Amino acid sequence: NHLICRVAAQPVVNTPETLTTLVDKAFANIPTKELTQWNGKLEYHDTDWDSIFVLAQTNPKIRELLLRLDQAAQKIMQTNSSMYIRALKYSDIPTDMVDSIALKSKNNRDIRALALFDCTQTRFLFDDVVRLALAARFTGNIQYLNKTIEILHEVVKYKPFQRPGWSLGDDDRTLPPDGDGPNMATAWGIFAVVDILYILEDSIPKELKEQLKNNLREEIYGVVKGWANKLPWYVQSRAVMTNQWTDPTTGLIKACLYLGESEFISAYNLGVENIAASLNASAGDGAFLEGVAYAQMSAGEMISVVDNIR
Repeated sequence: NHLICRVAAQPVVNTPETLTTLVDKAFANIPTKELTQWNGKLEYHDTDWDSIFVLAQTNPKIRELLLRLDQAAQKIMQTNSSMYIRALKYSDIPTDMVDSIALKSKNNRDIRALALFDCTQTRFLFDDVVRLALAARFTGNIQYLNKTIEILHEVVKYKPFQRPGWSLGDDDRTLPPDGDGPNMATAWGIFAVVDILYILEDSIPKELKEQLKNNLREEIYGVVKGWANKLPWYVQSRAVMTNQWTDPTTGLIKACLYLGESEFISAYNLGVENIAASLNASAGDGAFLEGVAYAQMSAGEMISVVDNIR
């Protein structure tokens, strides 16, 4: 007699692509490469706030600006928690903050609304919570610090910063299997987290700081994946001068520099190559092709990152 063994069919498991593989794919999509890749250390530099605080003691204009920051922080402290606790369902979004396109949608209402509210919440982090953190450092006000830490405990749950669905502006659109990639909430979330971590340094509990760094690591992977697999429309069409291209790219570079980990050098190089494409497409006089309003949102961070690259 022959012993017959029957082995149950094993499900196919799709192993996530490594960051290196994704970077290679993304570079292969670039028609003409502009730069020699960097192989040195990744180092992040930003404003020397302690020097500015010292200057404020003798410079009344600087002191006045910092005092206004304290006044702004008092208002930020009163912000409703719905601005930073992640909305998990449509009804969690304040009714006056639901995206206008989502409101009219029949098929994509919930997914579009949640994705666009991610943008609202990360912009609040970038515009307001960064200022609250800076006010905490300048004034030593423990309430400002505690509120910032409270908010950061919620930010850890933003996985990813930008959920899929932001591109579903029409009811006849459907979401691709891998989503629609990084977008503005990706960028604003990275900008805010890096700024707050830099400003508050060791005032943030060690475990919380490491959790937020893990957020940044996951966002780096997500941005690279978006470019490698051409998930967003602006990567598919190489729309290098849209803020949807420049801002996630700037965020990618900023996160890589802040973490300073050698495993992200290839991702950093991809970001630098992509921002070079944007700069090369810019007007010769430095004009921002999407206009003043978008320049106000995007150019400052982009210039800061370019200064770091230099």
